[in-house]
Amino acid sequence: DQVLTVSFLDSIVQNGYAFTDRYDIGYGTPTKYGTVDQLLAALRALHAQGIQAIDDWVPDQNL
Repeated sequence: DQVLTVSFLDSIVQNGYAFTDRYDIGYGTPTKYGTVDQLLAALRALHAQGIQAIDDWVPDQNL
């Protein structure tokens, strides 16, 4: 089983695609989806159930 995660990046536009800091996934400021600790807890819970998480991001845009 797998689950597709949404982007956890902070966004200045409510569609989630125009984020303000490409590299902060909740370390500095909690995103609208929570903190990095909450993200890691969710990933651990998924993995404990044998579910993989797939993140949807475009690495080429981070250069």
